[in-house]
Amino acid sequence: MEGTEIPADIQKNKKGAITGISFITDKVGNTAVALTGGLQTTADITMKTESNEYFMKLEDAKQTNLKVDMSVVKGEAVNDVQNAKASAKLTYYDADGNEVEGITPAELQGFGVGQGSNLGNSLNNINGSDREKVVYVKIFMEAGELADTSFKFGEDDPSYDQGSRTLTFKLAKRTFEPDEEITTKKGITYIAVGPNHQYGLTGPLGLVSNFHAIGFSKVTNGAHTNGNILTKKLNYKNNFGTNGLTGEISYIRSFESIAAGMMCGDGSDDILVLGKDIDVTWAGNTFYLNGQKLTRPMTIYQDTEEYQYLDIDTAKEEAESLSSQFGALPDAGVTFENKTFKVSNSYSGMTVINVGHDMLGTEALAIEGLHNQSGTSLLINVKVPKGTEEITIPNVSINGTSSGSGEVIDFSAGKVIWNVVYEDGTLYTGKVSNGGAVAGTILVPDGKVHAAHNWNGSLIADEIEITGETHRTDFTGVLGFGVSKVLKGRDWKLSDRFQFELSAKEGTPMPIGSKTRECSEKDYFCHIL
Repeated sequence: MEGTEIPADIQKNKKGAITGISFITDKVGNTAVALTGGLQTTADITMKTESNEYFMKLEDAKQTNLKVDMSVVKGEAVNDVQNAKASAKLTYYDADGNEVEGITPAELQGFGVGQGSNLGNSLNNINGSDREKVVYVKIFMEAGELADTSFKFGEDDPSYDQGSRTLTFKLAKRTFEPDEEITTKKGITYIAVGPNHQYGLTGPLGLVSNFHAIGFSKVTNGAHTNGNILTKKLNYKNNFGTNGLTGEISYIRSFESIAAGMMCGDGSDDILVLGKDIDVTWAGNTFYLNGQKLTRPMTIYQDTEEYQYLDIDTAKEEAESLSSQFGALPDAGVTFENKTFKVSNSYSGMTVINVGHDMLGTEALAIEGLHNQSGTSLLINVKVPKGTEEITIPNVSINGTSSGSGEVIDFSAGKVIWNVVYEDGTLYTGKVSNGGAVAGTILVPDGKVHAAHNWNGSLIADEIEITGETHRTDFTGVLGFGVSKVLKGRDWKLSDRFQFELSAKEGTPMPIGSKTRECSEKDYFCHIL
C-alpha cells in the first residue's frame, strides 16, 4: 500500500483536535487509526459517541479504571459534594461494531465522585451464550445519583490517560432541585433554595416591594431599623427586621462592617440571604459572619458563583423607570395650599401633585382626605433644580396625626409616595433628608436618603443612611387613577356596559401599566391599574 492515496474521514472534537481517522476504501476495510489523546484511543473501528459515552476494546477496558470528576464545576469543590454517586452501564459489540444480543448489560453502581471503579471486575465475568463474540465495549456513564439533580457532562469529554489507564468523565454543570442538600462547608450543610422561599413578584413597586430599606449600593443603619434590608453593601451598626412579622427576608450582598451579636428579624422564621463572598462559619450552635457572631436568624441562604438570590441591578432599573414615569404625571385629584395636601373625596385611584422643593419649606406639612381603607393613594412629585445637592422634607401629619412614630405590621396606611426628580424630569442624584417624622415611600433610586428622624414607609435610594428610627410600612396603594360614568335622562339598566379608552396626547406618557377594563355596575369606579 506504500505510495497509495486512500480517502479518509477525519473526526474532530469541538476544539478541533483529531479524535479518529476512518479510511473509506474496500482495500483496507473499515479500519481506523488509533490516535493517542483522541476520544477513541483503543478501538480499531469508529463509533459515534456522546459526551457521556466511550467505545473501546474489551481487553483494554478490562484494565481500565473508570472515574467521574467534578473539579470543573464552577464554584464547587469535589470533596464538598455530599452523597453524590456515579453509575455506568456496559454494553457489548462484535468485531464489526454490532451490539451483541443476548448479553445483559453490566451496571456499575455506587462509586463516588472523585473516586474510581475498575472495569475488569465486571468484564472478566461476562455471562451469555454469545460472550465469545464480544470484542468491544461501550461505557455509558449515568449522572451521579444525587436525588433529583440533573448533570451535564463536558462536551469534549471523556478523556483517556494511557499511562494510568484511567477513563475520566467530567461533569460540567449540575442543577440542584429545591430543598436538596448540595454541599457541606466548614461543618455547615447547604440546601438548594426552592421557589417557596423566593421573593414576591407581584408588589406594586416591583422587586423593591419586598423590602423596607433598599440601598442599591449601600445601607448604613446607625439606628434601630424596624424593617428588612436589600443592599449590595451593609455598614451594620444596629439591629434590623420588622418586629411582629414572621418569615421576613433580608438580602445583604456584602458587609462594609459588622458587629458581634448582629440581629436580623424578629424570630427563628426569618431568613438572611448573604452574598457568596461573606465567610459563614458554625460553632457552638451559632452562625458567624466574617468572624462575628450572628444572634438571629437561624436560617441563612447564600449566593453561589452561578446563582444570586435577586438581581439588585434589575431592581434598581425598575425603580428608576418608576421614578421617571411618576415624574412625568400631571396633577390629578389633589391640591396643595397652606402647607396642606388635600385629597379629593370624589377621586379614586392615584392622586398626583407636583411641587417645587422650595414649596415644602421647613414648617410641618399636612395630608388630609387620605384614608387607609380607601382606593386612593397620593403621589407627591418633588421637583428640584439642577445643581441642588440636598433637600429636606419637614415633619408630616396625616389627617391630624403625626406620622412615622411607631412600629406596625398593618401596612394599610402605606398610601403615600414621595418621588424626587429634577425639574426637567431626570433622576435626582442628590441627598434627601427628613426634618421630622415622615410617612410614605421615598423614591430616589440614583440619590441618597438620610433618615435623620422617624420614618414610616419604605426607603428606596442608591445609598441610605439611618440615624433616626425607621419602621416598615409597605406601599399598599394603587398606581393609576379611577373614573366613573354618570347617566343622565334615564335610569341605569343591568344590561348597560361601557369602557374607558385612554390615548396619549402630544407625547404625554400613558399611565403606568394602563389597560382597558369593562364596567357594568351603577356608580362603579374603574381603576386603571
